Amino acid sequence: MFETRGEENLRPLALDLFMGTMDPDEIKDEVYSTKVMDYVEEIRTIRGTSENSSEATGEFAGATGTESVSGVMDGNTEEDPNAWNRSQADSTGTSHMTVKGSGTSETEVPFLRPVMGKELSSRQFRPLEEQLFRAMAVLHDQKQRHGVARLVGMGGPATIATPTIETTPANKAIEKSFLTRVYKKLPFALPSVQAQKAIADRDAKYATAIAITPTEPVAVKRKVR
Repeated sequence: MFETRGEENLRPLALDLFMGTMDPDEIKDEVYSTKVMDYVEEIRTIRGTSENSSEATGEFAGATGTESVSGVMDGNTEEDPNAWNRSQADSTGTSHMTVKGSGTSETEVPFLRPVMGKELSSRQFRPLEEQLFRAMAVLHDQKQRHGVARLVGMGGPATIATPTIETTPANKAIEKSFLTRVYKKLPFALPSVQAQKAIADRDAKYATAIAITPTEPVAVKRKVR
């Protein structure tokens, strides 16, 4: 079936050619959603590092002095002192202090890792009327020399295309030589002269056989048991 127009022609032709390919369970569209399908337990290691540093500087200065007097006691009477003792001391200083420290920690904790996946949310089937319309569109939109054919026993149609025959450079002598070679390979092909002679001989043979055939039927006797 080549390009055809008109719905009244396309509908019955599409039903006849594409009926074996139409499927009421044909899926037209499916929608999937992403969700958590499962959880897998894993061990994760948490590591930490800390560093601290402190520095201090101190200065101090000091002075001390002492004085003492010694004398003689006569009864309860103090005599004039006859010895003195004095001392004095000064001191200064500076101190520096630096403190640095660091530390690391490592902890293993269990963790549930989600496993993501896709799940079918909805499914839509292609109606038979839409499939029939698609088949009609195939017949309607065929290109020149393109057609659809379905042989006996085929479940679905097959697309065909008639080839474009190019002009050959052959002449009558080449064509006659080619046909002669082809006819010689065919056991049932004869030249026209031989074929006409064979027909005439057959007619004469049949005519002779009819001429000698008796006009009256021949009685046949058979013994009945």
